Amino acid sequence: MIARGDTYLNDFGKVKQKSLREVVHDSIRDAIVKGNLRPGERIVESRIARSMGVSQAPVREAIRELEQAGLVVSYPNRGAFVRELTPKDIREIYSLRAVLERFAVEQAVRTFEESDYEHLENLVGEMVSHAEAGDTKAFVESDYAFHAYICKKSGHELLYKTWEGISPWNWTFVTALWDERPTVELAKRHIALVEALKSSDPEVAGEVMYRHIHDLVDDVSNALEKHLSGGEWQHSNA
Repeated sequence: MIARGDTYLNDFGKVKQKSLREVVHDSIRDAIVKGNLRPGERIVESRIARSMGVSQAPVREAIRELEQAGLVVSYPNRGAFVRELTPKDIREIYSLRAVLERFAVEQAVRTFEESDYEHLENLVGEMVSHAEAGDTKAFVESDYAFHAYICKKSGHELLYKTWEGISPWNWTFVTALWDERPTVELAKRHIALVEALKSSDPEVAGEVMYRHIHDLVDDVSNALEKHLSGGEWQHSNA
């Protein structure tokens, strides 16, 4: 049976209750990212529903969301399968996110006040604490809240919807598990972002954000290439 009391942080760091669909979604995603569900393997709704003690409805919804995120692919009359990712997929996801968040920063920094910097610094502190405690999921929650806050503060609704559409929550989780650098190091990388925002210079802050995201491409692509060449996943942060 699954736990129905799971919680997570919303866009602005406030704890909220996870829905049943979200719990199922996270469980399937974790299995994919950690390699328990292998690339090309079929995802059987009824089997997952039985193992988790739920109906097939939340499983079906979770699979649909994971398909939108690019981790699952569905075929008519065949069902859903774990997508076989390629380095090209990784480059496209992270390069697009880098462009979106650079633009978000360039817009947001024009309106930032001291309270905004303090909020982001608190989230960085949470990231570091969770990383030091070895709590990868909590680290991802705070990381997501950090980036979502900036995208929201841009005031650009279409940008935020587009950003949400590439499932940054899931890909942040992928980064945390696949990147061979310690999670603490990934957390502390955000300190430079806050300092860049404090410059109040859109061009400077935007470029720092762009590099922050884009620099992950090689790390995650290399991890994927190791797997595709027959190696084992190196989940140093799992």
